[in-house]
Amino acid sequence: MNADGTTPGWRVRLAKDGEPDGYRAFTPSRDGKPDFLDVEGRDGSGELLPYRAILSIAYTALQGGVWLVTLTTPGSATLIEGRHLGELVRRLKLGDVDTIHEFDPQRWPQPPDSEPIVVQITHHAPAPG
Repeated sequence: MNADGTTPGWRVRLAKDGEPDGYRAFTPSRDGKPDFLDVEGRDGSGELLPYRAILSIAYTALQGGVWLVTLTTPGSATLIEGRHLGELVRRLKLGDVDTIHEFDPQRWPQPPDSEPIVVQITHHAPAPG
């Protein structure tokens, strides 16, 4: 960690008032419907999913605000686990999400329990054969 509290290698985004942005489970689209959905892992990895290739969005709301969301494409499935992801699902149905962010406790402070959070993203693809 740097002396100013930032993590090396990460850019700190600033809000309009100059304060650092907090964690957001997802970033809604600002310029109409995007062509790709960027799914970012806490380790800096990511996957760009073309919206036109998403075959299904399956979701389950469990007790305690826990959600499981699966995005299926012809060659993969992406499982998103978190809390309070109803708004994410609604916006995914509309194709209105730019980026989904997996929470990294070394990068952001813990969001309040009532806020959306993505705690794990798992990509599944068939083994090369």
